[in-house]
Amino acid sequence: MNAGYLEVWADQPTAQKDCGTAGDAYGEIGQLAAGESKMLNVPLKATSAGTKLLRIAVASVISFSPLFN
Repeated sequence: MNAGYLEVWADQPTAQKDCGTAGDAYGEIGQLAAGESKMLNVPLKATSAGTKLLRIAVASVISFSPLFN
């Protein structure tokens, strides 16, 4: 199964409200077998000093399939 990618927001204090909000960085996950895990290094830079809220989404691409062909 292609798990897509991991998208990371360095400081996003509120939840995602819509599709398509680009993250600050991402890493390709690619193919994963059932029960398999994978470690990714995703480079992030702090925009300023202080407390941050890290948010991560896996396979965060949203797509819609037609119900009828």
